[in-house]
Amino acid sequence: MRSKRNLGVLTVIMVLFIAFPLLLSHADHCAAKTGDLIDGLLQLTISDFRVESGRYSPPAPLEQYDFQLNYSRGLHNYDQDMYNEATECFTHALQCLPAHFESRLALAKIQLKNDSIVQALLICDSLIREKPNDYRGWLWKAEALYDSGLYEPSIAYADSALVHRGGEDVRLSSRKAFAYSKLNNESLAIICGKQAVATDSLSPLAWHTLGCIYLNNSSDSMAVACYDMVIALENDSTHLWYEFFNRGLANQYIEHYDAAIEDFIASLSYYGESGDTWGELAYSYRLIDDYTSALECYDSAFKYDNINWYGRGYCYYELGNYEKALDCMRRYVKEYPTSHFALDIIAWSLVKTGAYEQGLIYFDSSLAADTTYYEAIFGRAYAEGELKRYNSAVATYDRYLSFVPDDPNGWFNRGNELWHARKKMSALDSYDSCLVYDNTYANAWLNKGRLLRELRRYNEANTCLDSARHYGADMDE
Repeated sequence: MRSKRNLGVLTVIMVLFIAFPLLLSHADHCAAKTGDLIDGLLQLTISDFRVESGRYSPPAPLEQYDFQLNYSRGLHNYDQDMYNEATECFTHALQCLPAHFESRLALAKIQLKNDSIVQALLICDSLIREKPNDYRGWLWKAEALYDSGLYEPSIAYADSALVHRGGEDVRLSSRKAFAYSKLNNESLAIICGKQAVATDSLSPLAWHTLGCIYLNNSSDSMAVACYDMVIALENDSTHLWYEFFNRGLANQYIEHYDAAIEDFIASLSYYGESGDTWGELAYSYRLIDDYTSALECYDSAFKYDNINWYGRGYCYYELGNYEKALDCMRRYVKEYPTSHFALDIIAWSLVKTGAYEQGLIYFDSSLAADTTYYEAIFGRAYAEGELKRYNSAVATYDRYLSFVPDDPNGWFNRGNELWHARKKMSALDSYDSCLVYDNTYANAWLNKGRLLRELRRYNEANTCLDSARHYGADMDE
């Protein structure tokens, strides 16, 4: 009777093992319930399966089944990115077969996913000691060392993995490429990236690696070509948002702003909750002077914790909303008090609202942060002119022009301040210098013509005024 009962139990178990892969393909919640049912049935048979010591060699049959069940479920959970559940399953599997290489390797990968790098390194060390000729232990230690910022050892372990593998490997070449890039050895990084592509020209990872190396190396056109290949080859849609994002960056850097905008929009179609992507899309709109669209994107980025007060303030300034520009830039300088760009925009916003004295204070703060930031010098000269400090304004424009001697705006404004200071001949010289650098500067022709009239040089004045009219000056101004 007992042998028949055992035979019946074995039959049940075999049926369950045949059916289990099919059950596992159900939706996750069904799979979980099925797994619980299987566990329960197995536990019901435990007393029948345990026999006296010495009857079977370890592991006992039930331990085998328990191991297979937990290992299979662990793989399934890992593929579903359910790392805590996978860890529990692999741990149970190892209680049955403590030396099982694959389960320990899976745990090392999970530790890396969870940023438990020390634990991953310990597991990899044990794998290498146990099976030194299995390249995977070396590979995953190289990964763990890379994640811990130890790039040179990571390269050494990747080389060892290649030796034990007996040939090239896309993942290992990619890991070496990124490690060399971190070490600022871009030439070797590119060599390793090209090796990854040569190993498997249909590998999305290989083209992704080479694209990233080119992007880091400012070879942006080459990066775009690599990301084109990734997007054409990648079957996993969960990765595509990142490839479109990277291609958008590369297009942005080579000033293909419309293409960059299309890429960022495509990236968001796969993963719409990326604050970084919304921020880069906003910046691309800024670069084509579409400040309204840029603000809308900054609002979306804000929802995902990408708070760009500078970008928002810049857009508000360009749209003439100086109060909001001031509010955003003041928030920004609380965090970055030495940002000469932000301080300069605060100064200009104050000047645009007639607060010239306050504007001067912020222009000085901008220059204190960067003494060579000539845009703030120009702004200071402009504010001094509005305050009718003409001689001081002229001296500040001279300082500005020492940085950018070919700027027609600087020469034109300098001429205006000299005229206000009644230094008419010097003003004429400034207008002439302006026209040397831009012969179509309509207002320079206009002011020169009017000044010549004051000097009663009418023939010259009329010639200048004709040029002003030709180039579109407002003659009634």
